[in-house]
Amino acid sequence: MKRVRLENTVVKRTAHRPLLPHANWWQPGVYASGPAVLLWIAARLPAPLLADAFNAPGAPALLNHVGDSVFVAGWVGSALWLWLTRQRPDAPAPQPEAGPGEAPDARSAPQHHASQP
Repeated sequence: MKRVRLENTVVKRTAHRPLLPHANWWQPGVYASGPAVLLWIAARLPAPLLADAFNAPGAPALLNHVGDSVFVAGWVGSALWLWLTRQRPDAPAPQPEAGPGEAPDARSAPQHHASQP
């Protein structure tokens, strides 16, 4: 029997732009809300009318449940989109420690300027 050596691998995140634009995270929820509202309105139609149209006595409850499912699925999709396209700050670069004769204030506080020259 041949021995296989297993190695630990580390996968680094790539610094690419996500495929989904972050600004449009709300679209699945909003676009799913329209059909959900229509299904909820249809579920409020008279039960005999729905039972005849769908040939099912439980059609109002089914339409109401499908409306709930479409609404939740749309907003879960929006939440997932928002999570996957969130902006992650870059990890700060490690700074060397100040020696005994050096002033620590020059290295400890990064200088932020409003504009670059």
